[in-house]
Amino acid sequence: MIVCKVIGNAISTIKDKRLAGQTMLLVGRLGTDPGVVLDQFVALDAVGAGEGEIVGVIEGTPAQKAVGREDLPIDAVVVAIFDSLTIKGKEIYKK
Repeated sequence: MIVCKVIGNAISTIKDKRLAGQTMLLVGRLGTDPGVVLDQFVALDAVGAGEGEIVGVIEGTPAQKAVGREDLPIDAVVVAIFDSLTIKGKEIYKK
């Protein structure tokens, strides 16, 4: 699972018909500093995440399986909204 920050929405009026009704988010991969976004990509939202939230994202075939739709043309899905993150006993993020 990849720790990311939701940095926006991805709106598309023209898309594969299998994505109709799906919410897509722009997320940024995080390192140990949740204030610094590394790279950005689009992920399907499976949990109702909102902008600014720190989330868990899975990629590849497991992403398709997570939403029970192996026919979806996706490679990343938000599957968790984190309440806090701790590294070596130090809390680096708290909702």
